Amino acid sequence: MSMFPPSLTAVNHTAPVPRRIRGIKDGATLVDTKRALYVWEWPHYPQYYVPRADVKMEAFVEGDAITTPQGEAR
Repeated sequence: MSMFPPSLTAVNHTAPVPRRIRGIKDGATLVDTKRALYVWEWPHYPQYYVPRADVKMEAFVEGDAITTPQGEAR
């Protein structure tokens, strides 16, 4: 018996984020978008998905690929 209530949103559901998402480190803007999506990769809590064009990719080190319900990610 689960102690948690059922999720209100299905896995793989997406919805637009109604706000601007900005990530800044040491004064440099690394992520800046108004086009992010909420994606429920699993029940209860969504993840932010940000368009690659809105990310300063040279500031990140590419990691190993992982597989999510939505496909491959890094």
